Amino acid sequence: MCTLKSQGFDAVQKAGKLARPKTRRHTGQMADQPESRPPTDRAIRAVVEGNRLELIETGAARLEQLLSIIGNAEESPRLIFYIFDGDEPGHRVRNALVEAAGRGVRVRLLVDGFGCSTAEPDFFQPITSAGGDYCVFNPRYGARYLVRNHQKLVVADKAGGLIGGANVQDSYLTDDGPHHWRDLWLGIEGPT
Repeated sequence: MCTLKSQGFDAVQKAGKLARPKTRRHTGQMADQPESRPPTDRAIRAVVEGNRLELIETGAARLEQLLSIIGNAEESPRLIFYIFDGDEPGHRVRNALVEAAGRGVRVRLLVDGFGCSTAEPDFFQPITSAGGDYCVFNPRYGARYLVRNHQKLVVADKAGGLIGGANVQDSYLTDDGPHHWRDLWLGIEGPT
């Protein structure tokens, strides 16, 4: 047991209050945070130890980058997503995976059972029919049911990929409307 033997602490404790340092009240905006602004199409790029990094800021750019990675894959695009919806962007990405599998590329897709629950039950079947693989992460009901696959990751040909917070759903892959998500992806290309 640890006891503090400070005259100042004892006096505050006897008064029934703990001393708190004076701090500024948080206004909801960080001091160095710029005013809210719409996403731009300008690219933010860097090269780190031979790896090219690109911040992908807009939903339209995220969708085009994802389709480009799948379309240019020569060996194995591997995708992991929490939400993969059967909406227009979902159809475009699924169809790109089907085309890749049809040209002999080893396609692998892992989606979360809860996150893709709005897609029709046979939505991913064309991937398998074309020679690709997909798996639905679906834990059994019970205490572990809340353990979800919340990852969003794309790796292609061991040479590049995407990481970030966006899913395959219209609200993440568009920049219009009141319900779109302002999210980021980081594109990575390089040898390591």
